[in-house]
Amino acid sequence: MNSKRYTFKAEELSQYFNKVEGMTAICRSTRNWLDDYSDVLEVGKTYNVTYIGVQRSITIVMLEGCGYRGFSHGCFDLYDNGFRIGPVNDFRYWAPYLRKMYDSKSLGWRSWEIRNDKGTIRPHIEDIEKEFGVKVLHASLSGSRLWGWNSPESDFDICFVYLHCQQWYESNDNSHETVVKAYADGVDMLGYDIRNFLSQLAKGNPMCFETLRSQKLFRYNSKFYEELKDIADGYFKPLNAMYYYLNLYLSNERSIKDGTATSKQLLYSLRGLLSCMWIEKFRTLPSMKISALSERTIADPETKMSIARLVGAKQRLKEHENYHTEERLSELIDKLSERYKGIVGDYKPEEKPLSDYKELQGLFNDILQEGT
Repeated sequence: MNSKRYTFKAEELSQYFNKVEGMTAICRSTRNWLDDYSDVLEVGKTYNVTYIGVQRSITIVMLEGCGYRGFSHGCFDLYDNGFRIGPVNDFRYWAPYLRKMYDSKSLGWRSWEIRNDKGTIRPHIEDIEKEFGVKVLHASLSGSRLWGWNSPESDFDICFVYLHCQQWYESNDNSHETVVKAYADGVDMLGYDIRNFLSQLAKGNPMCFETLRSQKLFRYNSKFYEELKDIADGYFKPLNAMYYYLNLYLSNERSIKDGTATSKQLLYSLRGLLSCMWIEKFRTLPSMKISALSERTIADPETKMSIARLVGAKQRLKEHENYHTEERLSELIDKLSERYKGIVGDYKPEEKPLSDYKELQGLFNDILQEGT
């Protein structure tokens, strides 16, 4: 058996692999039908994954301490921040060359036919392009279906980034920097002009990171996605992120204090506060899944169960139905809200023009030139 046929050069990584953090691999076998890894791997041992790439016929991972040697993912159980994943169905892990096969140049700004229960997303993207005279560069799943607490009546929330024509930018027209549109089939679209989106990214707004990290994409542009994917994490600012996540709680604080909060409001608040905990503890972007946030930040098993019951209630109750908050959760929310209000205080992320960020301004200029 060939044990080293997946050995790569450093210059090949950007074509075939995606750099990852927080991914681990538990070895379940030291061999597959073609390869024997018994010289390196040990069954039952947990390894840190450094790179992953879903190829045409195999998914390959690279492990910390093993250089640029690749291993078949079939030998492992893979976990992202402690939760089991199936990388083949996650667009973020596809090899960059494979993602580019779906680039706008080859398939005409194609959207994936990912369905909701009443239709597809593509017609809504095309409708927005026609109505507002824009090109949608990127569209991905957002909201409760991404965060892990959707109910049968939850909408399909789609966040997207779009490009105006060059004349619009030259006119300094500030209209349509955002687009919000709801459709009768339960699809809610929220979009940001690319200049606005990049400015928000420069401030470390978590919305931008979540849009780029979403597992389900409905529109993809390689220039936008591939270049931002590689540089976005450099704009993560812990205190800025705490500011935005704390506001998820603050926007619902009155309802929580007077006992009229719905399960949805409670989950939004908890997601914000647990994200602040994650940032304080790990100094990294927090998981988007409420289950992962709870698992990694909460030590008390009973509190974890209380959060799980809240998620179950959100999936069962009607959207505007009040939820009787368990005392344990009330105490947690009070404790965390006071802590992070004290840490964030009067801080607000600094407002700077996009031109102050040469890397992002250059990407904007390149996309504008290509798109027009």
